[in-house]
Amino acid sequence: TILQDITLRKKLENEIKETNERYHLAVEGTNDVVWEYDFRLKSSYLSPQFWEGMEIEPEQNPLDDKLIAAYLHSEDRSDFLSLYSHKVANGEQDLTLEARLVAKNERIIWALIKARIIYNEEGAPARVVGSMSNITSLKLAQAKLRESEAKYKIISEHSSDCICLQAIDGTFVFVSPSSKEILGYTPEELVSLRLREIIDPEYLQKVSDTMLKVLNREQKSATVVYKAIHKNGNAVWLETMGG
Repeated sequence: TILQDITLRKKLENEIKETNERYHLAVEGTNDVVWEYDFRLKSSYLSPQFWEGMEIEPEQNPLDDKLIAAYLHSEDRSDFLSLYSHKVANGEQDLTLEARLVAKNERIIWALIKARIIYNEEGAPARVVGSMSNITSLKLAQAKLRESEAKYKIISEHSSDCICLQAIDGTFVFVSPSSKEILGYTPEELVSLRLREIIDPEYLQKVSDTMLKVLNREQKSATVVYKAIHKNGNAVWLETMGG
């Protein structure tokens, strides 16, 4: 009979088992997709969230040396591969890219793709571990914002009224072109000023009190009539509606 102390080996085996269990719990508990590819073993993994989101049947060993490129929109595939090649050529580890995935029935999913490239002793990629976050809602919101801004710009540029956006401290963030006709200041000049600099001192408190009611949410919008100072020094009467 040969007796051998394998306590250390058992301890290591248990630690590995516990680590794997924690890893799988973490993967299952997140909304993000976890993926990895081993270049030596040619083995890969895509977490269940990927197949659920894409509404396609899970595949065994779904990735190859091009990583997740096969699931990307054709217009984004080359960008991903070019970025990956650039990172490898420079020995860089981290990769981040926004790209479109093509799900079932050609449905588009925008994803924020992150990856860490792990190199072997010869400096070649040995393994890539990454994640994908669904940012479709964010992309749609950004598109709506751009559309809204474009419409706002068209309206403001063709309105005889001066349309302005201001910060809480009174500085101008945006001024429409009609400011030149009404106050004598170009939009570029007015952006460098604060509202109180063009208000007649006699009406400064009145305007301030009115706008504070909106800022303090005492009312949704307010209208105030006051005397302002034109660039040429003359007085002009303005009606401001804010909210």
